[in-house]
Amino acid sequence: MRFFSLGLAAVALGASAASAQSTTDAATLSINTAAAATVSRPTVGFNSASTARIISTDTEAPSSAVASAASSSTPAASVPYYNVSALPSTVSDAPRTASSNFTLPKPDATAAWNPALVVQSSNPYVMQVVDTADMPTINWNLLNHTQQQRQIICDQQTSFCQTAGCKEAGATIKDNFCNVDTMATKCSCTKGDANLQQYNWPVQFADCTGRSTTCTDDCMKPGGTTAERTACRDSCHQNFASTCGLPGQYAANYAVDKESQKPKLGMIQGGTAADSVSRVAVSSALVVTLAVAAVIALSA
Repeated sequence: MRFFSLGLAAVALGASAASAQSTTDAATLSINTAAAATVSRPTVGFNSASTARIISTDTEAPSSAVASAASSSTPAASVPYYNVSALPSTVSDAPRTASSNFTLPKPDATAAWNPALVVQSSNPYVMQVVDTADMPTINWNLLNHTQQQRQIICDQQTSFCQTAGCKEAGATIKDNFCNVDTMATKCSCTKGDANLQQYNWPVQFADCTGRSTTCTDDCMKPGGTTAERTACRDSCHQNFASTCGLPGQYAANYAVDKESQKPKLGMIQGGTAADSVSRVAVSSALVVTLAVAAVIALSA
């Protein structure tokens, strides 16, 4: 009987609760306005810093809620509108007066160099000083190569000369030959200098590198002290290997005026065979010599 009475009491309480909520369903469920009035949050455009708002989850507000909202004193939201594409009504003038944080005391004033500024300087090429004191006697030139090797060098020579062209506008390559049998070589233009300097000639470069190898090999021949061999190798490197292909290149001279001539193979640094100035100087010296000879003959 006791458990039966408790069950009846629970049923009665459930029925009472259901009766109290019978007026509210999912479509009209809303938060108590009295509780919402205590919630404060900032809103954009309101006069006050914060205004209580009615927060609702209703998809469609019931008539009672609309009436309640209409009678509420809550102001409507006001959102500012800005047209960013419109031109400004006024534009202030930009300052037109140039100014500086430093004024020269006089036009020709000078100042000390700031030591904090790093000076950037170039390293100019320094012509190698030839010193043959410790070098062995070298009896070698390009004719020590096989004919096939000489042909390769000559083909490179004529190709380089033709491709490089001339310095002056309108000038063209005039003489461009390399004799495989004698290695006599020339690269010149109709006027002015050739772009291919003599120290860049494949013929001259091949002689320099070949002499460097031969020189080093001769230093390793039996005889002499270790110090003498070391000094010999250093001399070969300094005079040949370190100069090949540079303005101070030390090599035999294969430049001639005519292909039928044999090169004298005198040792030179760099070389000026590609320059018209050297040819003019030689021609002028020849003219002066002939003139002096003529004067002597007439006097006699």
